[in-house]
Amino acid sequence: MRYEVEIEGRQVRVEVEKTGSGWRVKTDDSDWQEVTGGFVQPGELRIGFDGRSVSVGAHVEGDRVALQVDSHPLQAIVIDPRSTSAGAGGGASEGSLLTPMPGVVVRIPVEVGQAVSAGEVIIVVEAMKMENEFKSAIDGVVESIGVSVGQALEANTLLACIAEPS
Repeated sequence: MRYEVEIEGRQVRVEVEKTGSGWRVKTDDSDWQEVTGGFVQPGELRIGFDGRSVSVGAHVEGDRVALQVDSHPLQAIVIDPRSTSAGAGGGASEGSLLTPMPGVVVRIPVEVGQAVSAGEVIIVVEAMKMENEFKSAIDGVVESIGVSVGQALEANTLLACIAEPS
């Protein structure tokens, strides 16, 4: 998955690939790095790379992310190229699934690359002891899944993106 991120006024391309034990992460000015870790509690992660372990606090509101990396605060904006393209309505793409409430991912019945139909369940999130099904609004292909089963979520977390078939 590729992201364009503005961090403290500097735009950076970040690429992330899921691996069996974590992720591979690359930025414009770095080589691929193996990263491991996960949520300690909602909004707090512990990640490891280059033999170090770092505590990361994250608060997401729409496209804005407030991070606390160890004791260093950072502000970031995730730039969705679909929302800035000609004809876009300026909001989230209809193929983007966001959770409006905090919760925990309990099921992901689809995989990246899978063709889906409008109305098909993409991700199930438990919130307040109820299971909430997030369904595709369009016929398309699962372009990315940004969460994993068991992951605690903040409100407005991007769950998945569905791309229109080409």
